[in-house]
Amino acid sequence: MTAPQQTGQAGEGKGRMPLSPAVRQRLQACFQHGSKSAATGQFDYATEMFLQCVKGDPGNLIYAQNFLGNLQKKYNNNKTGAGKLAQVKLAGTRAALKKAVLRKEWELVLQHGWELLKANPWDASALADMATACGALGYDECEVAYLRAALEGDLKDPEINRRLGRALAAQGQFDQAIACWMRVKQANPQDQEADRAIHNLTVQRTITKGGYEEAESSTEVMVDRDAQAERLGLGGAKLTPEQQLEKAIKKNPAEVSNYLELA
Repeated sequence: MTAPQQTGQAGEGKGRMPLSPAVRQRLQACFQHGSKSAATGQFDYATEMFLQCVKGDPGNLIYAQNFLGNLQKKYNNNKTGAGKLAQVKLAGTRAALKKAVLRKEWELVLQHGWELLKANPWDASALADMATACGALGYDECEVAYLRAALEGDLKDPEINRRLGRALAAQGQFDQAIACWMRVKQANPQDQEADRAIHNLTVQRTITKGGYEEAESSTEVMVDRDAQAERLGLGGAKLTPEQQLEKAIKKNPAEVSNYLELA
């Protein structure tokens, strides 16, 4: 595990005061103790150390990842955590989390969420609510981390894939976002939002990879690409397989197999 650098602003979300050097130093010490404990199988102690880290700096991606990773190792990656009995005992905490969501008390949502994750780090409902809180607080990287963890419990969950697809797209991770939307499409072939997202993300990826940043539409992208092909003598049948697929997608956006092959 790599210790987080103490210079960043990652944990400072919307309206959150910067952490003082003393607080950063204390959290760094907790992180180091937690990392050493996790490496030797002392998962419960490591959990308490990492819990101090995420509470003190909730927008820090490395803290969130290690908090989740330690718990997943504790439960041998069983995808269910401590079991149903533990979940029954936490019914009050879950109810409090839902109430906090309704009231948009985002920091309280995170507090309750961490307690639930201690019993099941794949708790999709808690992770989704925590991702919502992170999005509202400006902790974009942690929003993605919690959604990824939720997806580990059920890779085909269409709503988690939908949310993760949106979050990844906002970060410019087009390939991974497209993969999420493809799973949404597989769950519901008639999902129009998925169709639009896959098409738009494919265009954005083409713009980014092809150097067409100034093009304002998919049509302009294709015009620029065709003009470049003309200059290079790559007309018609000489298109690369990727270019042929992109041309097929433009011609028939509803054909899912082309998106899959391109991805």
